[in-house]
Amino acid sequence: MTQGGDWRILRAMNKILASLTLGLSLITLSVTHSAHADSYSCFSSVEDNRLVNKNEAVVLCSGGNSAGVAACLNMALDERTLSNNEAKSLCIAAPTEAPIKCYQQVVATRDTRRMLNSNEAQAACKGVSAEGGVTSCLLSADRVRTLSRNEKVTLCSGANDATPVTCYERAEGDRLLSGNQAVELCRTRDRFRL
Repeated sequence: MTQGGDWRILRAMNKILASLTLGLSLITLSVTHSAHADSYSCFSSVEDNRLVNKNEAVVLCSGGNSAGVAACLNMALDERTLSNNEAKSLCIAAPTEAPIKCYQQVVATRDTRRMLNSNEAQAACKGVSAEGGVTSCLLSADRVRTLSRNEKVTLCSGANDATPVTCYERAEGDRLLSGNQAVELCRTRDRFRL
């Protein structure tokens, strides 16, 4: 190939690279704009509720999945068994209204209500993305006689289904781990901490 041909190929590749860079910049700008718009929509919705001051609304709605926070918080503030601060704590960083729906389901289900008090139900449901998972997990865990009440709560906190119990039963059945180790291995929360 001639030297002039190499230059033409190089120029063509530079043009392609420049257009890809521009395209990626526009996508990034669009995503950033969308996140900021969601944050402001959340702020407006939450602040309109009048149970949250402007500073709290800014903290609750900044970044992340703001639409989920607003939906969760607006439902949680109507929940009579939660204080305003408990509602805010439950819904901060909520992906959807799943945390409040989870809480409502846990406290409404007789078998799970006897396992968890209100504070434990809040902790178990905080950050969940599927509303029925904690209840399903707790009901499944309640059948396992080797689990203490605290282990059931630890195992099922944040669960999106009954998978942690299935994992625990397998780990316990192999008898390679103690009960505490099996709970630690199979629980949903803090999975990737060192």
